[in-house]
Amino acid sequence: MSIYTSKVLELLAIEQELNKYYLKLRLSLDQDIEMRWEIDYETATNMKNITTFSEHYKYRLSLQSAHELGTNNHISFLTKTFKEHSERIAFVCSEQYVQRLHVIKDTQQLNEIIGLTFLSFQNTNEQEESIREQPKRKASINNYKLSWLTACVFLLTVTFLVVHMGNSNSVAEEFSKESQILVNNVKAQTIKEPIEQETEPLVQEEPVPFIIDSLFPTVELEDTLNYTIPKGSVAITFDDGPSEYTATIVDTLKEHEVGATFFFTGHNVKKYPDYVLYTKEQGYSIGNHSMNHTELTNLTVENQEQELLQTKNLLEGLIQEDILLFRPPYGATNEGLIELIEKHEHKMVLWNKDPKDWQTQNADEIINYIQSSDPSGSIILLHESQAVIDSLPTIIGYLLEQELEIVSLK
Repeated sequence: MSIYTSKVLELLAIEQELNKYYLKLRLSLDQDIEMRWEIDYETATNMKNITTFSEHYKYRLSLQSAHELGTNNHISFLTKTFKEHSERIAFVCSEQYVQRLHVIKDTQQLNEIIGLTFLSFQNTNEQEESIREQPKRKASINNYKLSWLTACVFLLTVTFLVVHMGNSNSVAEEFSKESQILVNNVKAQTIKEPIEQETEPLVQEEPVPFIIDSLFPTVELEDTLNYTIPKGSVAITFDDGPSEYTATIVDTLKEHEVGATFFFTGHNVKKYPDYVLYTKEQGYSIGNHSMNHTELTNLTVENQEQELLQTKNLLEGLIQEDILLFRPPYGATNEGLIELIEKHEHKMVLWNKDPKDWQTQNADEIINYIQSSDPSGSIILLHESQAVIDSLPTIIGYLLEQELEIVSLK
């Protein structure tokens, strides 16, 4: 089984010297070392715009990146933490930054990282000496363990022989005393100098790749334009995420073991990439809801395509899976958009049940709408909000009482 070693890059500062820019970092890999990474002006400026260094916040560099085909931008991420709260923030970076980030990501040994030419280190000689001393410390500990084990075996063997050879108890006791003295001497000699407790590197199993097929019942759409699904099934869909509500919605669905489909907008994907990953990791389907939630029928075909492809590439860069489901904002579509969907072999997902939750923001009204209509074969439109979270357990319970299969779309 393949393994990898945990690597953490804490961003301590963004520094400027003359016309050069540096990231001051603390790398945790077996041990902590501080280093500086020279980066380009564009990346440094974009990172400065999203960071405020103080005692309240900590920043961690993500080792992930994405590529926006529509704008040809490279995107990477920072995780900002404050106490128990964390937020992942996207920023535009250079191709060189991405290339060097991947070099750091793929380099697993400290001595190899110290050899990277674009990095510089404080007290490099001391750090290299510390790295070389690690095998010696391990050997010292192993020798200590071996000496202690040898002494114990000797003690037990001598005592056993004396007793079973018929010698008197006094002789056995004398041998035991002498053996104990020997053991104590060995211990004293072995730990004459303090031994630093060796911490084993954090070794974990390689992450399991995302599961392509849903963990829940699915309906595979066959048409370019879809309003309904087969009778006996019902699809709950969520628009306008990811958001602060995404994880709670996912957890509620998972608790009831039912499917669902999430249509994410690109500008929110940049703000909350962790929620995209969490949704996928829990087995739910993800679709494209445009980049900026613009009414696409007001745009040229070229701009429609840009709205489609920007979000598609952002999502695919995160979850490493093709994104083929698309829902236009407001359900607005025209012939040009449909031709665009056919060109890219996507499937447009509209709906035939709309409780207008975005307007009412009332859990009871959302529930009443669902319960007053025939939900079999329907695609239900919901949005990520607290009202939807409050209504969701009752909606799920009602649909299951109707003996309907709550599915994800594919």
